[in-house]
Amino acid sequence: MYNNDEVKKEIGKRIKELRERLGMSQEDLARAIGYKSPNSRSTIYKVESGKSDISQSKLTKYARALQTTVPYILGIENKTQNSTKKPQLIAPSKSVTYKRISHIDPLAPDEFSQKKDKQLVPVLGKVVAGIPIEAIEEIIDYELIPEKLASQGEYFALKVTGDSMYPRFIENDVVIVRQQDDVDSGSIAIMLIGDNEATIKRVQKFDGGINLVPNNREYDIMTFTNKQVQELPVRCIGKVVELRARF
Repeated sequence: MYNNDEVKKEIGKRIKELRERLGMSQEDLARAIGYKSPNSRSTIYKVESGKSDISQSKLTKYARALQTTVPYILGIENKTQNSTKKPQLIAPSKSVTYKRISHIDPLAPDEFSQKKDKQLVPVLGKVVAGIPIEAIEEIIDYELIPEKLASQGEYFALKVTGDSMYPRFIENDVVIVRQQDDVDSGSIAIMLIGDNEATIKRVQKFDGGINLVPNNREYDIMTFTNKQVQELPVRCIGKVVELRARF
């Protein structure tokens, strides 16, 4: 796992370098991404300075505005998108011509620059009801997962809090989660119950509903009827596919 401050600084360096190579100001980039507040320039400055995270949904917009890829911004690859288009691009928001980039030398140190068979996923501090995973801005760290695994779906990582799954999972462990809205009975999943924060539990299904089972026997099994599952609701956010224990 990488130091989050280091990752943010390297991402910021890449964004700034791309922006300057394109001849864009911070205001230009903010407009291209869709920031509309009077403090949009400050937002870009904080990102480029490594003082602010970028949500997953915003990463795609940064990549599009900077004519590159999300893996390049994250340091997973060291080439921007090659393009067969003309070497200039007219910005849609104003009549300014920006240069198109075909290659930029690596900015990140060898430790951060990753092979193409790896993908970086964000470690989230929590998952709450009403906010899509890709829109969550509380990114506390990053983890690498194999490209083969990444090709099988959308992933995020989640920091374990509490001791309801002790001793299998302990506080501050990190679990790798594949996003999916259902799991087989017996799987460990990230579950949302009503408006509460997400919880990690083993799912047991039966004809009349489901049980969410903790590993720690000091905690009660949570049982929900099929009606409660629909009305509360009780929703599956994803399946835990890997544990990365912290010692």
